[in-house]
Amino acid sequence: MFGLDGSYKMYVAFFRGYAKGGGGDLFVRLHKRLVSDLGTGQNLGWEALLLRKVAPDDPESWWPLSAREESFDRRVCDALFDHLEDLQGDAQPEA
Repeated sequence: MFGLDGSYKMYVAFFRGYAKGGGGDLFVRLHKRLVSDLGTGQNLGWEALLLRKVAPDDPESWWPLSAREESFDRRVCDALFDHLEDLQGDAQPEA
């Protein structure tokens, strides 16, 4: 996708730029959903909250830009896109 290497930190950088460039409220809604799901973390960004949700018992993995094992990175990317798809579905007008 657009020259990205498929890693979580590259998607974070890309989507941060997208949101700053006027990409709508998708990531505001993602943040709210993650805070609601976790019951905490209002002071954190969506990228850190998603890591906490995927690995709640592994605080070492909660740093969004740190290097991580490929299998864990893939799980986090999958969770990111699953959440984004859910939010997109929520935004669709009903027929």
